[in-house]
Amino acid sequence: MLKTDMAKKPNYPQKELALRLVQAMEEANVSLADLARKCGVTIQAVHDWRETGRIAKHHLPTIAVMTKKSLEF
Repeated sequence: MLKTDMAKKPNYPQKELALRLVQAMEEANVSLADLARKCGVTIQAVHDWRETGRIAKHHLPTIAVMTKKSLEF
């Protein structure tokens, strides 16, 4: 294995989801409080989603509607 291969950080799907959530919320100007209210969770839960990317699947359609992004995004 080359040194350059070892230097690459692993690409975790959850981290990618977290980054996309942050981007989508910023682009749609959706606050943590707004998303939490629509999903029926706490602001802390949304904060955790943004940090970890661990989001229950049943929240994804609400997030898509709120951020005006497709589920595929």
